[in-house]
Amino acid sequence: MRGFLNRLLTGGILFFSLISASQASLKIQEVISSHGIKAWLVEDHTIPVISLRMSFKAGASYVPAEKAGLVEVLSHMLDEGAGTLNSREFNEKLQKLAIDLSFECDSDEFKIFLKTTKNHHQEAFDLLKLALTQPRFDAREFEKIRSAIISSLKVQEKTPDYLVAKTFKEVLMANHPYGRLRMGTEETLKKLTPHDLKAFVQKAFAKDALTIGVCGDITPQELKKTLDHMFGDLPDQSSLPQIPSFEHSWDGETKIVQTNFPQSRALFVQKGLSARDPEYIYMVLLNQILGGSPTSRLFSQVRAREGYVYTISTSSENYDHAYFFLGELGSANRHVLSALKLIREIWSQVKEKGVTQAELEEAKSYVAGSFVLNLTSSGSIAELIHYYQRWGYPMDYPQKRDKLIKSVTLDQLNKFAEKFLDPQGLSFIIVGKPEAQN
Repeated sequence: MRGFLNRLLTGGILFFSLISASQASLKIQEVISSHGIKAWLVEDHTIPVISLRMSFKAGASYVPAEKAGLVEVLSHMLDEGAGTLNSREFNEKLQKLAIDLSFECDSDEFKIFLKTTKNHHQEAFDLLKLALTQPRFDAREFEKIRSAIISSLKVQEKTPDYLVAKTFKEVLMANHPYGRLRMGTEETLKKLTPHDLKAFVQKAFAKDALTIGVCGDITPQELKKTLDHMFGDLPDQSSLPQIPSFEHSWDGETKIVQTNFPQSRALFVQKGLSARDPEYIYMVLLNQILGGSPTSRLFSQVRAREGYVYTISTSSENYDHAYFFLGELGSANRHVLSALKLIREIWSQVKEKGVTQAELEEAKSYVAGSFVLNLTSSGSIAELIHYYQRWGYPMDYPQKRDKLIKSVTLDQLNKFAEKFLDPQGLSFIIVGKPEAQN
């Protein structure tokens, strides 16, 4: 289950649903161009398709608070005309050549997704280069995009999912750049200009800020030339400010946003673990046991046994400088406080008594076996190897992952749970009208 935080505002990555590799078949190659631009490549010549997943370290947190929403606007503007091509002409070319090109942003990254047939790969790469180096930002298109985002924001602001995600940022990240809203506010959006977009692109789109994953019908030599062609003219270094480290005192606070919604949405969160941490695999397994399936502790006790919630799940939300282990639920207003009390009790139970061997084996089976189901396209593989690069994984990690999962013992996992789980520091955010129980 993908969380509403990921869908709306926070822009972190939900790692427990990520794709992973079929160990024997995924051969990753590192390709470095003559300009020093690095990419990871999985060659696949069975189908004449090439997919590229790339990002710049240029997400919403790199924008000043008074310009919040800039990167969101930018993600909708880069395919609205570039060079001599206006918006209509640019998009007609994409459609005529069957090129999929899209842009997204989260708190840390500005992301680019490209998929093209081999026959038209050169035209696709030309259009991407044009979008990155000669974006037009025509006033008419800018106003259209900005107005659409403001309209969407007005609708979302009335939803419980938005309010939970917004409060998450306000409570946990108020004094950090991660606390800035990806979509901004109506006030900040109205102050933006096309010049703001141009200035940001000049600072942000640089070689040292790039991470690139490629999969499909392209050789390493072809990719080297492509990398230089697309990115060779970019500045060597980004001039964006550095994001500071994140600190938060985990004291188990509860924040209630009173609304007249007939149901409550709630978030429960504690400090997480970086995907770079050697113990990260323990958290993956613990997540599965706590809230990753219909047989998990939370689902079976909070939903199935007590009937307190309609939905409940756990996941991990990772930023470059902040890590959260969290869960979300939907509940009737009369049950939400009881649900959160029981969740804290389950946190304590697992911390003190651990999990069972049967739970561990079931989690191992799912975590190991579900990976290949997500490798359905060149795009998903390109996204996978982009993720591996971003978080510092070795290129042979796909071949090692099953062994790593199988090697985890019950004693190791329970010692980790005892150290990691923080029932007293578990914080709650509730949007609704919770009713106290007698």
